[in-house]
Amino acid sequence: MPDHDDLDAARGPGRSAHLNGGAFRRSESVPLDRSTQDRIGFALRSLYDGLMDEPVPNRLTDLIRRLDRGQGG
Repeated sequence: MPDHDDLDAARGPGRSAHLNGGAFRRSESVPLDRSTQDRIGFALRSLYDGLMDEPVPNRLTDLIRRLDRGQGG
């Protein structure tokens, strides 16, 4: 399994990603223009739109219920 330095080198300059506080962040990132953001958003909505109509699995609702009870519920 490659380490983070190997992955950063493969990405190229300005493309290194670091695990920071639980979030994957890209250093020296270049902001995306509005048109690119819109296209990405449209593509993601197209991919995941049908997911909103899917029922939540019972095991997930059971887990949420147990977590709610454990946090003062």
